[in-house]
Amino acid sequence: MAKLNWKNRALTYGLTAVVCTAPVTAMANWPAYNVASVTGYGTNPTQAFGLNAYAEIAGLAQPGSNLHIFDGLFGGPGYTSQLTVRPTGWSALEFTGINDNLYMVGYGMISGHPTAAGAQYAGNVVSMVQGIPNVYSSQVCNVNHSGIAVGSYNQEASSGVVTHTFKWSNTSNSRIADWPNLLPGGINEDGTVVANNLNPTNYYKQAELDFISKTGATTTKLAPGDYLYIYPSGISTYGGVTAIGQTYVSLENASNTHNEGWAYNLAADQWTVLDAPGSPFYESHALGVDVWGTRVVGSTVDSNGVETATVWEFANGQWNASYLSTLIPAATDWKFTEATGINTYGSISGWGQHHEGDHWVTRAFVVTPKIEFIVSFPEGGIYGGQASHPSVRVNGLNPFAVDFNLSGPEDLVKIPRQVTMPGMTRTEPFEMDTRGVDTDTPVTINVRLGGLKMISTFNVLAAILNGMAVFPSRDERGGTGNVSLRGTAGPSGVTVRLTSSDPALLLPAVLKIAPNQSMATFRIGEARGAQKGKVVTVTATYGNVTLSQPFTIN
Repeated sequence: MAKLNWKNRALTYGLTAVVCTAPVTAMANWPAYNVASVTGYGTNPTQAFGLNAYAEIAGLAQPGSNLHIFDGLFGGPGYTSQLTVRPTGWSALEFTGINDNLYMVGYGMISGHPTAAGAQYAGNVVSMVQGIPNVYSSQVCNVNHSGIAVGSYNQEASSGVVTHTFKWSNTSNSRIADWPNLLPGGINEDGTVVANNLNPTNYYKQAELDFISKTGATTTKLAPGDYLYIYPSGISTYGGVTAIGQTYVSLENASNTHNEGWAYNLAADQWTVLDAPGSPFYESHALGVDVWGTRVVGSTVDSNGVETATVWEFANGQWNASYLSTLIPAATDWKFTEATGINTYGSISGWGQHHEGDHWVTRAFVVTPKIEFIVSFPEGGIYGGQASHPSVRVNGLNPFAVDFNLSGPEDLVKIPRQVTMPGMTRTEPFEMDTRGVDTDTPVTINVRLGGLKMISTFNVLAAILNGMAVFPSRDERGGTGNVSLRGTAGPSGVTVRLTSSDPALLLPAVLKIAPNQSMATFRIGEARGAQKGKVVTVTATYGNVTLSQPFTIN
C-alpha cells in the first residue's frame, strides 16, 4: 500500500463524509510539571496505566527476573508502593484503572488465560468472569467513580468466538450488563460505555462506534471509511463526550505502519486524527482522555520506530500536540515512552526509561502540575489568638468531592485534619484557631492531596495594643479602666505601661495581661488635692503603640 501525505488527505470514503481535522503544535495551556518515579520491588521495572484524582496510580511491577511474572502496583508521588497479593493459582496481575475510592481493575493470568479482575485496595482480588463457561480471555478497560467497570471477554460458541462487553459493579460485586459482539473502550462518570461494534449494521460494513448510556440506549456512529478497524480506549463525561482510540487504516504512514490515534466528539460529530507534534504523519496511540474531553494522552512512533509519550489539547477548535518531555524540560534523566492516563487536575501517568545508576530502567512515572493546589492565608499574617478562615484552592476542577489532609504545629494552630472540597468547586474554606505568641512566628501548614504535598507558610503575629477605655466612678472618687489587645498575649504575657498627665490621678505603673488573654482592667485613684472636673490624659504604651484617653476627675 502506498504512502500518502496526510495533509492532503480527507477521510471521505464509503458512505461517510467526515473531514478529519489535523492537530498542530501548541502547549500554551499546559502547566509546568514535576515528575516522580514509582518503584516496586527494588530496582525491578514498573509501569503505570491509570491514575485517580489523588495522582494514585495502578499498573504493574516486576517482582523477579522472569519477564512474564508481575504484580499489580499501587502508588504515586509521596507514596511507598503497595503491591497487591496475587490469589493462589494466578501467575500475574496487572491493573489498568483505579478510581478515587481505590477500586482497581485490570486482569490476571490463570492457567495462561488473561482473566478480568478487580480489587478494592488492600482487599481480595476477584475474577469478573467467574461462572461464564468457555471463556479463554477477558480483561477490564476502566472503572468510574461509582465503581462501575467495563470489560470484555471472548467466549467459544457454536458459531465461533464471540466477544462480549460487560459491566461490573463494585457495590454488588457482580456483572450487571452484557452485550455480545462489542469491543469496549471505556466508561465515563455518567455510566456511558463506548465500544466498537464487531458486527456492523450498515450496508457497507463500515466500522461503527457505539455509545451505550446508563439506561442501555445505544447511539451508533459510523467511523470514516478509511478506518478499517477501530479500537476505542477512553471516553470523557463532559465536553460533548469525546471518545478516543486507535484505528487501522489502508494507507501506510511515515512510521511504516497503518495505525493511527483518533478522537471523536459525539456532540459535534467530528473525527480527528491525532498526529505527532509538528504534524508529521506518524503512527499515534490515544490511551487516555480527561473527564472534560479536552486533553488526551498517549504516544507517537517516529520513522525510526522510537515511541515517545505525547499529549494533545483541544483549543480553538483543533487538537494541539506536544511531546510530554517539553512540559518537563528539566527531566533529562527520563525518556518518556507512553502517557497512559490523565486525571481531572491534569496529572499524568505513564512509563518510560529512567536513568538509574549507570543504566536505563523501565519505570512508571506520575507527572503533576507544579502548582496544583495552594492554601491562601490573610495577607500580612494572623494575630495569635484570633480565628481565621483560610482556603484550599485548586487550579483544576473535579466533578466529585476530594479530601485534603492538613497538619501543622498543634501548639500554635488548631486546624481540621481533613477538608473536603465539594465537586465542581475550586475553593473550600476551613476554620483555623491560633494561639498567642511572644514574637512574630512563622508557621508551616502541610496540605496533602493523596501523595501530593504542598507546604504553605504564614506568620502568627504577636498581639498589639488595640484599645483602651477609662470610666469615672459615679459613687466614689476615681474609677476604672481597661486595655485590650488585637490577638491574645503569648506565653510570657504582655506588660503595658500606664501614665497620667496629672500626678494627682493615680495609676499602676504597669498592667500585666495574662497569657492567652486579650484584656486586663486597672483601678484609677485620685490623690488628695486632685482638682475636681479637670480633664486628665491617661496613656497606655506597649511596643510601638501608644493609646490615650481623657479622664475627668470627679
